[in-house]
Amino acid sequence: MNCDIIKDLLPLYAEGLASPESRELVEEHLKDCPACSETLKELQANLPAAQQAALPLEKISRQIKKRRLLTGLLAMFLVLAFAAAALSALTSPQFAPYQEGLFEIHQQGDSLVVTVRRGYRARLIPFPWASQEDPGLQTFDLEVFSYPFDRTGGQGELKLTESLDPDSRAVVFYLEPGREDRLVFGPDPNPNGGRWTMPRLALAYYLVLALGLALILGLLLLIFRKKEKARRVIRLLLGLPLSWLAGHLLIKGFHTVSWEMLKDFVFILLTGCFLFGAWVIRLWFMPGREKPAA
Repeated sequence: MNCDIIKDLLPLYAEGLASPESRELVEEHLKDCPACSETLKELQANLPAAQQAALPLEKISRQIKKRRLLTGLLAMFLVLAFAAAALSALTSPQFAPYQEGLFEIHQQGDSLVVTVRRGYRARLIPFPWASQEDPGLQTFDLEVFSYPFDRTGGQGELKLTESLDPDSRAVVFYLEPGREDRLVFGPDPNPNGGRWTMPRLALAYYLVLALGLALILGLLLLIFRKKEKARRVIRLLLGLPLSWLAGHLLIKGFHTVSWEMLKDFVFILLTGCFLFGAWVIRLWFMPGREKPAA
């Protein structure tokens, strides 16, 4: 940049009236131009005392505004993470233990009808593998549950209807986490043994993967502790497995099995994303003063 142009900008720069783009150009030029730096010192020396005192205050004011904005974003991400955890808890089904009178099942022609007692929700899930073994039978799994926000007084009976193939007989098993499946309707397709429905274990694999990645990044952080740029990047990446681990803790606690795999995975991922956003803001845009590495 030509010195004559910079000198035209210097009065505005000295009084703090230059635009951010002009201020950046001036500062870049002053790094390599002693003559313009000396001119700036003369201009600043001739500024009124009150105006000189206001210049640092303007810089501090901008820093305070930036800090407030980043703090607001940090708080927003943390609030969203805890809100996602709360929503997950409110939408987690509480499965009802089997009891007489909880539901009634009838086969009316080519339809299977399940009536569930008031105050409960239910799912009737086809089990196609059993039907392949015996084409004359159609097997269904029944789940009866409620949500924490449900109020039993205002709900009527729930009726589920499922179409059947012609000349087929329905078989219904009642599912209850941690217990053997109970045959509640139709002939027993496996009279010589029982049947268990197992929970999904994939969350445990993701947990082990996150722990392994965190250990690897922690080791790399130790190796590159004297290189500032590498250390900052590794610390940023370390937030990925740590955010997943924290999200899992908020959603599932110390449990690794899941009866609602898709729901739990989505909420853990969502909570982890919010926590990682908070991690990035705190680590990358609001870094604290670090002691130089020995």
